[in-house]
Amino acid sequence: MSFVPALAFDAVHHAYGRTTALAGVSLAIRPGEVVALLGPSGCGKTTLLRIAAGLERPSRGRVSAGDRPLAGDGIFVQPEKRGIGLMFQDYALFPHLDVAANLAFGLAGWPEGIVRATVADLLARIGLTGRERAYPHMLSGGEQQRVALARAMAPRPAVLLMDEPFSNLDQRLRRGMRSETIGLLRATGAAALMVTHDPDDAMAVADRIALMRGGRIVQVGTPEEVWHRPVDRWAAAFFADLEEMPARVRNGRAETPLGSFAAPGLADGSALVCLRRDAFDLAAADPEFAATVLSARFIGEHRTVRLAIDGLERPVDTHVDAKHALEVGGRVAVGIDRSQAFVFAEEECDG
Repeated sequence: MSFVPALAFDAVHHAYGRTTALAGVSLAIRPGEVVALLGPSGCGKTTLLRIAAGLERPSRGRVSAGDRPLAGDGIFVQPEKRGIGLMFQDYALFPHLDVAANLAFGLAGWPEGIVRATVADLLARIGLTGRERAYPHMLSGGEQQRVALARAMAPRPAVLLMDEPFSNLDQRLRRGMRSETIGLLRATGAAALMVTHDPDDAMAVADRIALMRGGRIVQVGTPEEVWHRPVDRWAAAFFADLEEMPARVRNGRAETPLGSFAAPGLADGSALVCLRRDAFDLAAADPEFAATVLSARFIGEHRTVRLAIDGLERPVDTHVDAKHALEVGGRVAVGIDRSQAFVFAEEECDG
């Protein structure tokens, strides 16, 4: 089904001197959709966000919001005229303004009654009713993040840009803020483009993830798609630690010391089998191998276990439920969850 994107990039290039930051990025965000730009530092994701905001001009390519061109083909709309909200990584709250004034900052020119009603509604949505006269230094990190999010949403933008919105929060706070952020976005109907280097943040918040590397988008899909069907070894490893084994592909099967794995579409020859650490199942109904427990460390909800599996030269690491007691030096039976295994041709494993 066709749709008019809330925000679209068409073959966007950008360079800083001789350094290429973006190399032909195309991406369309649907109205009301949350898309995460995910990737390591220096991959170009923040540059793309700044181009969307109008803080950078693309070297080539086009940017549009709905049917409205924002950049490219001789057009450049200034940031304040784009109707796009921007939430900075450091929140950028005005220290000399209280919470209510921060929320109202982007509503200049609105009728006073509507401003008061909008501020009151946002305070209620972010759970800060009664704190409207507090100044930013009087708020916790989580409260500052909520105010920054609400301030960006106050003018009711069709698109919200978020730069690493959860990076300054501890793990407990960020889990709660992910849910609050989704709730506010859904309530307002805004589309959002979120930059993050954290796969957990991307998977918890986004409807789709655009995985970036070296100034290009290498894969776009739902959290389930990018998790279960990574395009290459790098994409698989970005989401979870891998144990890797060299393999030989023959007739659509990759042969390894741990047995045979399906390799549909791969030509005969050298390959690499990558297994997520959760692929090693110590409670399998039909175990396939025996192993010796080299170490087992309790880390809360689970134990991290190192195993020496018969037939493998190197130990592997896996996780078991914390209730599963293991004796170092003891023998255990191991099964393989093949849904957590991926086979890549050698050329797909470079980089």
